[in-house]
Amino acid sequence: MKSTRRQKIFSYVPQVVMLWTLVLFLSVTEPAFLTKENLSNIFIGQVPFLLLLSLGMTISVIVRGLDLSIGSNMALSSCIAGLVMKQAGMLPGILSGLLTGCLLGMANGILIAKVRLPAFIATYGMDWIGKGLAYVLMMGTTAYGFSPAFRSLSLGSTAGIPHLLLICLTGFAVVCFLFSRTVFGWKVYAVGLNTQGAVCSGVEVDRILTGAYMLNGLLAGLTGLLYISQLDAVDPTIGEGWSMKLIAAVLIGGASMKGGRATMGHTLFGVLILAILTNGINLWGVSSLWQQVVTGCVILFSILLEQSSRLFRAYMEKRQWEQKEKKI
Repeated sequence: MKSTRRQKIFSYVPQVVMLWTLVLFLSVTEPAFLTKENLSNIFIGQVPFLLLLSLGMTISVIVRGLDLSIGSNMALSSCIAGLVMKQAGMLPGILSGLLTGCLLGMANGILIAKVRLPAFIATYGMDWIGKGLAYVLMMGTTAYGFSPAFRSLSLGSTAGIPHLLLICLTGFAVVCFLFSRTVFGWKVYAVGLNTQGAVCSGVEVDRILTGAYMLNGLLAGLTGLLYISQLDAVDPTIGEGWSMKLIAAVLIGGASMKGGRATMGHTLFGVLILAILTNGINLWGVSSLWQQVVTGCVILFSILLEQSSRLFRAYMEKRQWEQKEKKI
């Protein structure tokens, strides 16, 4: 038990080292980094949206998949929610947005689990469908001017804590609990680690895959609602460019594309690293053309660091077993 806990703690070392190195470097080189306005921009303006969507991407990576439709899901969910909200009120709008996210996620799950399409192809096609439907619904217009109650979801606060941050942390806690303390979460990991073994163990793989992508879609729908709540407008382009950011955050967090090896805690560190790195690049005034180069280098470095860490952990475990055998 102690050995397992030690391994879990040690698995965070690469991300913790990268995060603190980045924070210390920016603190020294950029005076504006630690200002209240800048930190608010990072932890309220960027992290909540990036984290909620990255949790969804992590779920798809756990089951050996990839979701390229998260951005269009977010856009379509927010467009439907905004239009319904303008006609029927806040609660029907919120429910319609969440339901839309779930339905798009379910469609992805069915295409992958039942039709047997590769996750890349299924979600890539769904990305175009979702994006197209969002444009068709809005017909080149925007919806804006939502109720103060809806806007308070992202702009309000309780006891000095922003509602946006509270919702984000609550969502993070719920997903962590779901994947570490429930049968559903364990089955998702089982499917990701060894699909054939999960089938032999009686796991309903098709249902688990569909459920995983539905949860992914729900998170995209929730993020879309929070985004338009802050923006006070609906635009079909709001989800563009998110997929690559999310993959970057998950990879920086140390996830394995082979499935079954990603955790929400590691994704949180990946999100923080990516958000702070992006903020630092902007503070330094680096050209947007070079931002992608820097981000790519950080992704490759984080993967190499994670692989080195795993090799070191495997070596230490081997030595421990050898020492135990000698004692016997």
